Amino acid sequence: MPLRLCTDLLLVWYDYGFASYLSEMINSFSKKTAVGSIAILGCGWLGERIGKSFLEKGCIVKGSSRNEKRIEELYSFGFQSFKIDIEELGSINHDFFDVDVLIVATTNKNKFAHQNLLKIITSSHVKKIFFISSTSVYMPSVRPITVHSELSDSPLIAIEKEYLKLENSVILRCGGLIGDNRQPGNFFKKGATIKNPEASVNIIHFKEVIVSINSLVEKTCEFRIYNLIEESQLSRYEYYSKAYETLQGESGEFVS
Repeated sequence: MPLRLCTDLLLVWYDYGFASYLSEMINSFSKKTAVGSIAILGCGWLGERIGKSFLEKGCIVKGSSRNEKRIEELYSFGFQSFKIDIEELGSINHDFFDVDVLIVATTNKNKFAHQNLLKIITSSHVKKIFFISSTSVYMPSVRPITVHSELSDSPLIAIEKEYLKLENSVILRCGGLIGDNRQPGNFFKKGATIKNPEASVNIIHFKEVIVSINSLVEKTCEFRIYNLIEESQLSRYEYYSKAYETLQGESGEFVS
């Protein structure tokens, strides 16, 4: 099933047994991409995987971290690695921003640090900016979330507004990330209490985030904010119960 762009909401759908669908999506991410160079500010769990994927497509990939050991690790992957702390931008290497696409994937929630970062970005030649946000900006709801759902008091909202001041920026509100060592069947221990059990489950496989970014790079973004989540008919309780049973081979006996 292809990606569906619904007004300003990007929905990705799969059942828990989604292997064949995911394979179809990844195959659609062609061996070549429109991206010539990409910089990922904040190469954590997701940033690393985004970078590796674009590296495989022949892109120049720049990655940043605050940690020296992590910088060496990124270099060993084939990244051009940079030490960047957005709260200490005085000695920043501006070569990092000499790219087609910039992905801001830092977990730093200091609005003033992001404001200073944006001053540097606006003076660079970056063509498109993606700010990785989260669906945690929404209040819990039993209804599927949309960009019009009620917002929480998350500090991410104020940071998003700063990025939206730039015409070439896009906000990606990602659901809970899964894939590789992040298996939903391991998220809860047997007998655990699942909070907001009737709420819609909001998750997304990291490979779908990558495919979505590539898709949005290759076309003019019609909207500025996208929710990257699976479109599921299951509640949190139903989803995680099924995920646990699939992975562990027994009932999770969760408390709702």
